[in-house]
Amino acid sequence: MSHSQERTVVLAPAASVAEAAEAIAAGAQMVDAGGDEALIAAIQREGIDVLDANWLICDGPAGLVAAGAGTASGRTLARVAPGEVEAAVAAGWRVLVDADTAPPDDTAPPDGTAPPDDTAPPDDAGGHEDTRIAAARAGAIAAICAWQGAHIVRTRHVTEVRRCLDMTEAILGIRPPAWAVRGLG
Repeated sequence: MSHSQERTVVLAPAASVAEAAEAIAAGAQMVDAGGDEALIAAIQREGIDVLDANWLICDGPAGLVAAGAGTASGRTLARVAPGEVEAAVAAGWRVLVDADTAPPDDTAPPDGTAPPDDTAPPDDAGGHEDTRIAAARAGAIAAICAWQGAHIVRTRHVTEVRRCLDMTEAILGIRPPAWAVRGLG
């Protein structure tokens, strides 16, 4: 096991200050406003931690070395696929993984029908089945990546992923469980 002994940060995309505040309220610790400097400044004025130009993010450890980031630092991240987390962490890099990205072979159901999307009409429970499946998939990917040592997990399913990460961190002993019962015979 190569997991780190620090909590995994949830990074949520935000296209406005309101979305950033909503993501933080849902459990994200940081937001990603893309390259919009005005939006980044507005989000920072609200006291929200945002991924900005002070972060060096490269695709994989090879991208970091090519960019001249010879050593791992607190603001240097290797953006890797879920299957590459363990190797990147073992190499000493801080790792960013996108939990919403499905593997290429997971885009179409085996029966050949069109892949599910979030625009489907609500089901009997009032939600979108495909959205719940995507949130469950993101939570599972995030939990496995956190177990392997991922430092930051990017997702739009903040609440679900934060719950999965909390559970994983409790199992690893990084954080206390939310509720514990001691049973003696």
